[in-house]
Amino acid sequence: MKRVSDAQKRMYFEEMKAKGERVYNINVFYEILGKIDYKKLKESVKSIINEEENLSSKYHLINEEVTKQENEKEIEIIEKDISEAEIRNFIKNYKSVIDIEKGPVVRVSILKVSTIYCILAIEAHHISMDGTSVDILQNKILNRYQGKEELKKVEDQEIEIENDISIKSEEANQYFENENKQGYEALEIREFHEKNIKNSEGFSVE
Repeated sequence: MKRVSDAQKRMYFEEMKAKGERVYNINVFYEILGKIDYKKLKESVKSIINEEENLSSKYHLINEEVTKQENEKEIEIIEKDISEAEIRNFIKNYKSVIDIEKGPVVRVSILKVSTIYCILAIEAHHISMDGTSVDILQNKILNRYQGKEELKKVEDQEIEIENDISIKSEEANQYFENENKQGYEALEIREFHEKNIKNSEGFSVE
């Protein structure tokens, strides 16, 4: 068992007050674009989560001290074939109650839209992940998948979803073709939060 940070101690006690709710859950959705090896992607995500102590632990109060210990429950990554039309509803309902004392404190789904486009959905308790962790996790997953130590940061303008959740298939194909002309297969990963998802009727996820 290991001690936790002061911030994690505070979060533990806040969670105990709100137990049974999902007040402190963080939902993150990564768009992944490129020629995707889904088996390799799943293995990369799973290995990164297992290596991250905060994500692979469960949290307890022992002798009036908040501690964390390795969670013996293996992280299960759900793979789901999905159409673009179904994604918005899936994300809207991607909610669960996370028991930080039993674990796991994170759940992961890979939404397979096509061979070149998918969404990686992650829901984690705030005791295990914060805003900074989101960026770090994104880079680690891509580095592990591509077997690279360094990652060239892809600059993108902020995505605002109106009538469609994803890049149109012809745009995705053009992107991949352009990258291949440079002599390598590129995989792009970019993050957006469910609060950014909305359609022309004003739908939004709180």
